[in-house]
Amino acid sequence: MSSVQEHAPIDTNRWSLAGTTALVTGGSKGIGHAIVEELARLGSAVHTCARSEADLEKCLQKWRDSKLKVTGSVCDVSSPSEREKLMATVKSQFDGKLNILVNNAGASIFKPAMEQTLEDFKLVISTNLESAFHLSQLAYPLLKACGGGSIVFITSISGFIAGDHVSVYASTKGAINQLTRNLACEWAKDDIRTNSVAPGFIKTQLVDFLVQDEEFVARENHRVPLGRLGEPEDVAGVVAFLCLPPSCYVNGQVAYVLDPKLESFPKPKDDDSNTVKATRKKSEKDVVICRGHILNTLFDKFYDLYDSIESPVEIWNVLEYKYKVEKKSKNVSIAKVENLQESSKVVDTGGALNISIELIEHKGYFPTERWWLAKVASILGS
Repeated sequence: MSSVQEHAPIDTNRWSLAGTTALVTGGSKGIGHAIVEELARLGSAVHTCARSEADLEKCLQKWRDSKLKVTGSVCDVSSPSEREKLMATVKSQFDGKLNILVNNAGASIFKPAMEQTLEDFKLVISTNLESAFHLSQLAYPLLKACGGGSIVFITSISGFIAGDHVSVYASTKGAINQLTRNLACEWAKDDIRTNSVAPGFIKTQLVDFLVQDEEFVARENHRVPLGRLGEPEDVAGVVAFLCLPPSCYVNGQVAYVLDPKLESFPKPKDDDSNTVKATRKKSEKDVVICRGHILNTLFDKFYDLYDSIESPVEIWNVLEYKYKVEKKSKNVSIAKVENLQESSKVVDTGGALNISIELIEHKGYFPTERWWLAKVASILGS
């Protein structure tokens, strides 16, 4: 009698893209490059595009050597005419049918809002948002000709959280997330699904200057639960799943690929006081006084420098836990509290509570980006 247990045959078709066709924009670098390879390895015939002919040809040669079915053409997706030319090429190459569209190509300009020019605005909008919508329109009849298909937009965590110097870029990503949901409703009748993948911090050329910083990498590896920074392949795997048969009921969703602790910008290490002092500078406004009933609006997420908080948390969670602040109805009166200790108990009357918060500025991911750490300096009832 054999000791080897027999198993049902594996349904490889459900986890294969063999026989499908795909268009991935911006496939010569970073996340786009990883997506092209992931889809091609799963059996899809992929066409990609890039602005640089030299970069594209280098990638195409590599893929040919690897026996992957990948073709490419030069295209600047910020140009409507080039988008139309790209889709005409795809239509001709794939006999008028397309199963997968991945809108990956994008542009980013990191400047304060008042320094963004109209040209900056137009470039980011046309490359990120306009191209994604227009290419989806152009791809629609090709997807419909297949009896349905999958559109995946590459957005960003910036479309969910706020930060300095990314107002235009973040706006496009937030808009694409909403575009995803609306197209999902409108095109579902044709069995065309639309989803977005929103990466957090991923090791691409955009953040090379940070990846070269050994101290930064070591700190982030220690902070992130998985113990490492994200790779383009981590994003590509999620994109591939959204194109595979098992995801056939996933529609109108935004899939986040990021560190679960990264609800805002990353926390600097706090085990070296000298380093902390050297990398943080005080804001122009040392103390901010705000009324209790608008606290959540002004300081939705924050760090307490003098507490062992590992990630951004809602301010009320800390006030309730550490400072024993309770939220009650507006008709509850409270006495003025001075020299607040952790054992003190204060009641928020929904407007009669003043919270004094000291803000300390810190640099974010990019040289022009800032974020804030907050310390509850005092809680005074009036």
